[in-house]
Amino acid sequence: MSCSSKEFAQDFRDRYLELTKRLMVLKLLDKPKTSYEISLAIHEESNRVFPLWQVISTLFVLEKAGTIHKKNQGGTTYYEITPQGKECLMLALEEFYSLQKGLDDVLNKGKKLA
Repeated sequence: MSCSSKEFAQDFRDRYLELTKRLMVLKLLDKPKTSYEISLAIHEESNRVFPLWQVISTLFVLEKAGTIHKKNQGGTTYYEITPQGKECLMLALEEFYSLQKGLDDVLNKGKKLA
């Protein structure tokens, strides 16, 4: 099966976004936030590199894993990171930065692209 260069790049982007979405959500939960606040923060804090997504499926996965929990207050649902989520975030960030360095070393041979 062959694919075009554009399809390859889009597939890479889609997979990267899916894998990093959990990490970004956990990182943003320094205080309780709604799903919309989380989506907007990811979009704005990334200088709009990451789209303004619906994060409901990601929140469901994180809640099922015990890394976040939701609470209803005044008819609004807020999400908070749990102690387990903080530990998972710390470990995931260590892995992310290690992988990022290794990828940079391979792709750029230790040199930044001009």
